[in-house]
Formats: sequence, C-alpha cells, structure tokens
Amino acid sequence: MAYIKPKNLSFTPAPNDGASSYCVWVLPTGTAVDYDTPYYDVGMQTSGIELGALTDGDIDDGNYDIHVASKDDAGNMSDIVEIVSDYPLDLTAPLAPLDGSVS
Repeated sequence: MAYIKPKNLSFTPAPNDGASSYCVWVLPTGTAVDYDTPYYDVGMQTSGIELGALTDGDIDDGNYDIHVASKDDAGNMSDIVEIVSDYPLDLTAPLAPLDGSVS
C-alpha cells in the first residue's frame, strides 16, 4: 500500500467564541461558499485535522480553499472565514517502479 503524507489543518479559534464545534469547508479554489454548502464537522478539534481522513476520498487532487466557522449548541454559525487559499492538495501516490535488477 502506498504512503500518502498527511496534510494536517490547524486554526486558532477566537477566545471565548462560544463554539460547541467547528465546521470546515474544503472547496476547489474560487468556489463560492455559504451556509448551505456541505461542510465537515470536526467537533472541537482545532489542530491535527488530517485532510485526507477528513474528506475520506471525496475530493480529487487539485488546489483548494479551506474555510472555517464556529457553530454553537443552537446551530448558529459565525462568519465563514477563509483560512487557507489555493492550497495544492495531493492525496495520490506516484506509481511504483515496474522491475529492477542487481548486478
């Protein structure tokens, strides 16, 4: 099985933000985002969020904008903030060599 180097997302929450979870959008660069756009709920995790595991193979290699919002227990959300712009996401390993020899 090939090795895919983890790409870990981290962000700094606002102090005393009242959040009960955080919502993360990983969208192709330049895609409009709003509250109706599907997102990933990462709970209270703000670091070490592994993008490959988060997206579970739902996205292709390419450039992505990453957005985050805070969400409270009532379902209210903060402004959606772009925290990473035009990130080159590569979750595909190169092909293995076909053969070899020792002399």
